[in-house]
Amino acid sequence: MSTPPRQWTKKEFLTYLLLYAAHADIFFKEEEKDHILAKVEQETFDKTLKEFSKDNGYVRIQKIIIH
Repeated sequence: MSTPPRQWTKKEFLTYLLLYAAHADIFFKEEEKDHILAKVEQETFDKTLKEFSKDNGYVRIQKIIIH
């Protein structure tokens, strides 16, 4: 991570963290997606999922640690 990560809102951080946990077993189940969407709005989910999907495992954990 050569550039500093952007500042997340509390909801964006929660979404990223829940996505990280949901992908712990490699599979992202529909129930996990529904659980996340019960906590955050669709727009936040879509925006955060796009960012999450671009990141590799190392970058993901670094972003979580930094925030």
